[in-house]
Order: sequence, then structure tokens, then C-alpha cells
Amino acid sequence: MKKIIYLMTLILALFSFSACDTLNPDNGGSALASDYFPIMENVRYYYQGDQNDYGTFDVYPDYASDQAMQLRVNANDTCEMAVIKTADNQVTLVYQDRNVSYRENLLEKTNTDLVLLKTPIAADSSWQFGESATRSITNVATTVDTPIASYEAIEVTTDYGDYQTIEYYAKDVGLVKKTTITANSSVTSILTSVVLDAAIIQSVNFYYPNLDHEIIYYQTKELQFKTNDSTAAIIQDGYKDVPENVNPVLSANTTVNDYYLNDENQAYLDLSSQFISEMNSGAQLESMILTALANTFGSYYGANEVMLRIDGNLYESGHIALLEDETIAVDAINSFDIATFDDHIPDATPTSVASDYFPIIDNSHYVYQGAGNEYASYDVYIDYSDQNTLQQRINNGGTELIRVIKITTDAITKTYQQGEAYTRANMMKKTNADEILLKGPITVGTSWSIGGGATREITNGAVALTTPSGTYTAIEVTTTNGTDVTKDYYVKDIGLVKSVSTGTDYEVSSTLGKIETDKAFVQAVKFYYPNVNDDKLYYQTKSISFKTNDITRIVFQNAYKEVPANVAKVFSNNTKINWYYLNQDGMTYIDLNRAFITEMNAGSGYEGMILQCVANTFGGYFSTAKVVLTIDGGLYESGHFAFGRFEYLDVDFSNSFDIATLSPTTTSGSASSYFPILQNTQYTYQGEGNEYAYFNTHIDYTNENSYQERVNNGGTEVVRVIKVEKDKVTLTYSQAETYYRENSLKKTNTSEVLLQGPVKVGTSWQLANGNTRKITAIDKQITTPKGTYKTVEVTTQGPNYQNVYYYAQNVGLIKILSKGEGYEISSNLEKIETDKALVQHIAFYYPNINDDKIYYQFKSISFKTNDITRLVLQNAYKQVPGSVGKVFSNNTKINWLYLNQDGMAYIDLSQEYLSEMSAGAGYEAMMLQCIANTFGSYYGVNRVLLTIDNKQYSSGHIYLEKFEYLTVDTSNNVALN
Repeated sequence: MKKIIYLMTLILALFSFSACDTLNPDNGGSALASDYFPIMENVRYYYQGDQNDYGTFDVYPDYASDQAMQLRVNANDTCEMAVIKTADNQVTLVYQDRNVSYRENLLEKTNTDLVLLKTPIAADSSWQFGESATRSITNVATTVDTPIASYEAIEVTTDYGDYQTIEYYAKDVGLVKKTTITANSSVTSILTSVVLDAAIIQSVNFYYPNLDHEIIYYQTKELQFKTNDSTAAIIQDGYKDVPENVNPVLSANTTVNDYYLNDENQAYLDLSSQFISEMNSGAQLESMILTALANTFGSYYGANEVMLRIDGNLYESGHIALLEDETIAVDAINSFDIATFDDHIPDATPTSVASDYFPIIDNSHYVYQGAGNEYASYDVYIDYSDQNTLQQRINNGGTELIRVIKITTDAITKTYQQGEAYTRANMMKKTNADEILLKGPITVGTSWSIGGGATREITNGAVALTTPSGTYTAIEVTTTNGTDVTKDYYVKDIGLVKSVSTGTDYEVSSTLGKIETDKAFVQAVKFYYPNVNDDKLYYQTKSISFKTNDITRIVFQNAYKEVPANVAKVFSNNTKINWYYLNQDGMTYIDLNRAFITEMNAGSGYEGMILQCVANTFGGYFSTAKVVLTIDGGLYESGHFAFGRFEYLDVDFSNSFDIATLSPTTTSGSASSYFPILQNTQYTYQGEGNEYAYFNTHIDYTNENSYQERVNNGGTEVVRVIKVEKDKVTLTYSQAETYYRENSLKKTNTSEVLLQGPVKVGTSWQLANGNTRKITAIDKQITTPKGTYKTVEVTTQGPNYQNVYYYAQNVGLIKILSKGEGYEISSNLEKIETDKALVQHIAFYYPNINDDKIYYQFKSISFKTNDITRLVLQNAYKQVPGSVGKVFSNNTKINWLYLNQDGMAYIDLSQEYLSEMSAGAGYEAMMLQCIANTFGSYYGVNRVLLTIDNKQYSSGHIYLEKFEYLTVDTSNNVALN
């Protein structure tokens, strides 16, 4: 815990550095906040801590602009990224991310807003620092001695309640000393050295194919990055430096247009068209080139998949074509260090190596049949694997154990083993054993000692074996330990197929019965949920599937969000598990992101039940009695609960019951349970009695207590915002004819209560038009094409009509029935689709300088819930069809985009739109017309107001006056598709 606290506070205080030639402080002039946080480039600061690991670190600026800096903080084998923005009067931490090893420009990202220093620089000046801390200037003239110099510094103190940090900043230098004080200890860091004109060195594995060997090799290169260097350009150049004996991957003229880690944890890579046109390879080599490419960029980002594009378009060559959502899998396991090239030259008579007999097969399940002992039968799964290591899970019906096996060409070694391992955690870096299972050369007579007086030897090189899984030729490995003898039989590309152990009075054998591929490991896990109606906790036992290398916390996180009927959720839609593990002190530690608190929307009693569910679920999984819960690495603190350091939750199953015993309640709980806030979900309703009774709904946006739904009945699209409170659900905004996508969650133009508590028969309320709305039935069974539900019936009675709505808990609207004189109209739920995107068909306009015409292409653009429209459109616009020119350069960004009340579309682009344009006056005018047509058409307006970084448009050819707009004109545009 001490280490966690120190790292959390470390990154908030170490962002003040100088690129000046000397490190002597400038004490002249009136001080501004920015004086203590100068922007730096190519300078590396080193700090030494008095508590070794906890206080020693170094800092380097990856990227910098006039008023912002992205810093890489290396401490305790971790790398943290932070972005600070400076102004004369205030310095702010605007972005923070932990454990980011790759290099990417994050200057425009924001996820926090913590003020590090304010002007005036005066003693006792103080301000709020986050939700629970206070930051203040406690001294404006103190001397700090460091190994570099003595500094006149200001002292800044941050009080977190149970611990405190004291930082010393020198003008034009930055942080020179920092101390963190807790109840039991203190840690001090002091500036010890500075390296000017410094660079960051990263080791990057570049993968190359060798067609002759049909092997992919890698070479580790040390790449040097200075501040603001283009990562893409340096990696691109590094890739073109091709070692001997391998085939190139990138041709001389191929450029890396763009690459980044996308929201799906895939490495996105866009290359120029020369990658294909200059490849000059057959299908087999091309396939190897794509795998090498995926290994290089996927490994750099720590991703398992790479999405490849060519100039923004789908990959398509003469041999291979990738579909829209198709990715290239990273497969570094079957690659070798190029330094071992000679080891892989095919012999005239190939010989076997140890690794041939222990293949790494992800998602495989080996089942062994036993004789002579009740535990001789067992099965084996692969929990985790990497290039030369795997973690096995062995279940013999009595216990589960895990083994970590290291695999090389020379030896197969068990490096770790743990019994009674009923939880799933990655142990591949742990060691507690060193037992060689198989050793080369693979010839009869090879022998070795395994400790304790036991020896192991290859005793036969060709044993014919018939097992239930097949007939094999195996090698025999004999282990002798006194009178006990074990013979293990291994087959190339299969592994262990049989094991026979004999002693003075026993013989036990295990024989391979079958091999299943693409098989998941399944665990039965109890997830606990609160029921606020009876103040009890209920658990549901779920069968959780894990494929090899699945991240356990992510699988658990997603499973917990699947909430059974008649209970409430524990994790909100945006809650994430940052980490969780079983600590050596016997307690379970779990860290959640802040959305767990901000989206909880619960009173103290309900919150207490939610916390108990977390304790029971994760404590139960790890079989511990105590659970330590933190939020983003800091102490848990909400409006109702605040935990001190080392304070834990007790696991308590006494008030918990199997959900199978929970009968649906006849009092229907809170109003909010009938309006679940879902994401990426589409409801489809069948209609009768009216052509518009058929409709579907899609969720555009959500926050902690509201959602914006899009209702499409085939004739129009309506956007509605629903505010969901425990005892009242209200329609707060409604707008018809809304074919564009814009976040209206904060807008209001109505206040119509859809459902009000208490949810029981007789609850009624009056609408603004004077009509009465009333709960007329609960637990009413309604059958729709989707299924049968118990619902609450809500009736609106007008002067000559009646509208009846039926809602089901944790589902929402099931049916609408409208009756009046001479008509009856109904809409019934037909289907619910999850992980469903909204697809809009949008025309993008592009110029063609060759014929002075503008062409347009309709693209099917997918939007998931809470996707930012401007970013999706920005990226789609950069995917340029063949034969036309681009409008947006690679680095152009849409700063904002919206439909204003004056009936114009407003769009603001970044400066790169101008600086990377490289166009004459005529071509530039065509580009501006394309922008007007694209975004004006999207919003259905005739005028578009364009600005650049919130300033008037001004290039070398065209200047737009303030409020001067572009006019949409599609009269002479030509369709591309």
C-alpha cells in the first residue's frame, strides 16, 4: 500500500522541468505559476529516493508544445504518462495514465483537471486538489541543498487527510525535492542529476520472414526518440534496416501513415499503397510478411490483434483481402531471435529438439485416462502462454494445480508449481522450481539429475504406442528415484501421451484420451447482487469461460455487468477493474475506477449492500475473509463511506441467498429498475393498426443517470432524453426530425414523468396537458414476440383516448397500446440486440483536381453508444477513395462540430488542416466546398461556418471574414458509388 500511495502522488508533483543550459535558479522578477513549470525538450531529470524503490525515478518529455508537455515518469519498473498545461496564472494536470510502455502523442487527451500551482505565489495561498485533498503554498523562500546546487525554492504542501506531500520548486528549474509523509513513514526524493540533449531509448522487436526456412525471425533494435520525434517515422526507418538472411517487410517507398492503439485494444496500422505495389511476393511470403508486420506493431503496443489499412482503405492484394472487421493475429510464439539463425538452418536429415515435444497450443484441452489410482485421470488447460513459456492448469478431480513450463530448443523446464490453485492468475514470471522435464540432444542416453538423488534419461527414441487419442511413435524418458521408476512418453508436436509409474507395490498410469482444440476453461463463480426491496443479497452462479491469455479481471468485469432479473446492479456500465489479486497478507485487493462511485446513484444503505456484494464476490473467489477496496489507486471515499489505509471489507455470506430462491416481487421496487441505462443496444417493436407503430430504438449517449435514445419509425427519427432517478423517470428532452447525431443529454425542453414511485397500483400523477397518468396494474403478464414478461401497467387517460404502457424490470418498455374512437394501435417488443451499433449512411465529398469536379461517396458509418461524432466522422473522412484527392490530412482534427441555433453547422478544425494542405487556390476552394457539402448535408442545412483553432479561416489564398459562411452546393457533384 505504501508503494501505491507514493506512485499516485508522485505523478502529480514531478512535472516541472527546464531545458535551460544551466540549473541555477532565476530569482528576479515577480513569480508566476508557469515560472516553476517551464516547458522542456530533450532533458532527463534523475531523482534519488531515501527509501530506494519508493523514491527513485527519472522523468523525460515525450512531447511538448508552447503550453503543454507530455511526461514519461519511470519509477519502480513502471512507466506513467501525464500531460500538464501551463498558463501564467495556473498549471494543470489534464491527463494521466499508468503503465504505458509505448510512445504516443497524448497532448490533446484529458481525463482529469488537477491544479498543481496557482498565481499569486504567496504564502497561505491554497486551493482544492481533487475531491478530498487541499493544496497550498506554505513557504515562498526556503533553501534546498541538492547535489547539483542550492536553490531558493517555494514550498507546496498537499494534505490528503491521512498523508501529506511537501514539494519544493525552484523558479525556472522546477521540482528539486519532494517528501511524502504517512502515519508510519516518510519518503524523500531529491534532484541528483540532469542530462541535457537526452533521448529515450526503447527496445523494439522487428519481425522479418525467411521464406526459405518458412520461419519468422526478430531482431531487437535500440531506437532513440527525442522530444516531439515522430514515432511512426523512426519505427518505419528502423524497419527498413533489414538484417541479413531475411526478407524485407516494408519496401523503400512504403510510409507509415498512422498507427495507434484503438479502443478495442487493437493496434491500428495504416500504410501507404507502396506496401502492396512494391511487395513483389507470392501468397505464402505475403502471408508471412503480414504476420511479421502484426508481430512488430502488435508487440510494441502489447496487443493481440492488428487492424491493417492501406491509405485508409481495406487491405486487398492479388492474394489476400481483409474484411471490414478482420484483423491480423499477433503470433510471436513461433518466431525466433535472428541471432539464432544458424540453429534453424534445415539439415539434410532433420533432427529433433526438446521444444518439438512440448508444443504451445493455446485454447487446448488434453484429457488423460488413469489406472491404478483415483487421481491418475486428469485434464490440462493452458491458462497463459508467450513465446517460450506456458502456464498449465491440471485438474485431477481432487485438486487443481498450476505449472509454469519454460520451453527452449535445448530443454523443457518446470519453473513454478502451485497446488490448490482454484483461482486464475498469471504466474509465468514467478519461480519456485527448476526441474528439467526433457533435455537435448534428443538421443538415447542423454541423462541429467533432477535433485534428491533422482535421475532422468532418454531411454528409447522410437516407442510405438496406441492410446484412445491415436497411435504414435514416442520417445521414452525414464525417471529413477530409488525403487520408484516413472516412464514418460512424448510425441513430436503433441506432447505427453502417456506416463507410467511403478514401485515395489504399485503401478499407476495416465494415458492421453483426447485433445480438444479451441476449448475454453470454465469456472463456476458466484456473483452477488443486492435486492433493495428485501435488504438481502442474492448470488447467481455463472459459468465463466476463459480462453488462453484472457485477462481475468476483464472477463469478471464484463460478467458482473450482466445483471439477473429482480436484483440490482453492482457495477455501472463504465465501471472498470483496474487490478485485483490475492496478496501475501491473505487479503484480496481490488481497485476500481471512479465510475464505480460516480455512477452508483445510491443511498448509504444501498451503497453498503453494494460494497458487501463486492466483498463477497471477490473474497469468495479467492477464498479470503477480507477485501481491501480502493478507487484509482486511492482510498475509497464517497458521500457515505470513507475507508482509511488498510481498512478492509469483511466477507459475510450470512445474509446471502441463491437467486433461484428469489420469487418475483409483487411490489415492483424502484421506478428506475424499469428503465435500465444500456449501451450499444437496439430494441425493435412490431406494430399493428398504424404504419408508424413499428419502430426501433437505439441508445446514442448515456451518463450516470440519463440516456439519449433515438426512435426510428420509418417515417422520422426522434431523439429523446430520459432522466432515471430511483423514484421517478422523466422525459426531459424530445426533438423530432433529428437525423444527425449530437449529445443532447444536458438539454431540456419538457418535463414529462413517465413512471413515478412508489411502484404500486394507484400511484398517479398529472401531466402538463392536464391528463392523468396512473399505475393500473403490477406483475401483469404480457406476451410479446420477444417473450413473456411480468410488467407494470401505466395508463394515461385523455378526454377521448387511452394510452397504456407496459414496462418490465431490467428490460424496459415491452408494449404500447393506444385506444380511441374507431382505432386501436399496438407496438410489441420483437427483439433486443446487444453490442449493436447505429449505422448512418453519410455522403463524404472529395475533390478531383484533374477534371475540377467534386465527387461524393456514401459510407456506412457505425456509432456505438457514447462515440464522439466528430471523431468518427474525422476518421472516416481520412479514408479516401481511389481517383480523388483528400480533404483532411493525416493530422487534421475536428476540434468541435455542431448544429447551432442560427441554422448553421459550425465546424472548427486544427491548424494542421492548413499547414498540411499543400494546395493551390483552386484546389483549396474545392476542398472547402467539399467540407461544406459533407457537414452541411449531414446536418441538413445550407450554411457551414468554418474556423481554425477557434480563429477565422486564413490561408495564403482564401480568407473568411468573421461570421462569413460556406454555402452548401451539391448541384454538380458526381457519385462515386
